[in-house]
Amino acid sequence: MQEITGGRGVDIAVEALGKAATFVQAALSVRDGGRAVMVGLAPFGVTAEVDITRLVRRQVRNLGPTSQVLFGIFKSSVLLGT
Repeated sequence: MQEITGGRGVDIAVEALGKAATFVQAALSVRDGGRAVMVGLAPFGVTAEVDITRLVRRQVRNLGPTSQVLFGIFKSSVLLGT
């Protein structure tokens, strides 16, 4: 994603698979101040390592699957025509 966005990162990344690799990829692919939405459910005990300091310094917001978050993603996709 960094290459595609010219190093900026995406505004919103959605992780829906529940895999450690995609969790890390979503967290690291967002721009400064971006949102990483984690909705995938991993099996119990699965862990992923993310550099917390990097996320905090870049002000990345990690969001869970609340109805408000999911509605926002749906609304955005409708507005963008995707």
